[in-house]
Amino acid sequence: MLNLLIYAIGIILILRLFNFQIVHGEEYRQMSNNRLTREITVTPTRGNILDRTGNIIVGNTMGFELQLYKSKIDNEVLNKTILNVIEILEKNQDTYIDTFPMEINPFEYTYEGETLKSWKKSNNIDEDVNAEECFNIFAQKYEINNYTTEQARKIIAIRYRIQTEGYSSTKPLVISKNISRQSIIELNEQNSNFAGIDIVRQSIRDYKYRKIGISHNRLYG
Repeated sequence: MLNLLIYAIGIILILRLFNFQIVHGEEYRQMSNNRLTREITVTPTRGNILDRTGNIIVGNTMGFELQLYKSKIDNEVLNKTILNVIEILEKNQDTYIDTFPMEINPFEYTYEGETLKSWKKSNNIDEDVNAEECFNIFAQKYEINNYTTEQARKIIAIRYRIQTEGYSSTKPLVISKNISRQSIIELNEQNSNFAGIDIVRQSIRDYKYRKIGISHNRLYG
């Protein structure tokens, strides 16, 4: 009887080992890599710049950077995640990096002349396509459905940067720099709904006497 029990336990263990290593081996290896291996670029803290009297005019301060890692979610979930994150940032007056060369209301390109022509060519857009038509091409490409034009524009901003700059499960795309404490709280509270989102502490250059300019919801460049 004892021998039969030992044999049964042995068979169960072998089957489980087969399941882990053969059937789901690649999946578990990828999950492990996602958890344990990430490329982290550590930017060295730059020195202070002083004026002639010894006062600091350019220094450093600590802030938080919002990053997006690639995860195993479909386009619909990715688009919804991006929109929810952007709306939290905007609600708390935080900026996000937006390099998509187009405005809406009215639709118009922010590039002109040869720069616009070159951009269209690099994105396989016909030269005579107007801004609204181009916007719809990108919305269709990124499978952005059932959103308002304003919401779609926010999603495109990040999807376009994913396309042009790339990201992976180990190398993130920076969405926003120096986000507010309130955004951090809200993002952490809803962490389970934001696949791939990470908040990282970073050293930020602090210009003590910079001129105050107009605040925008989007930060270009």
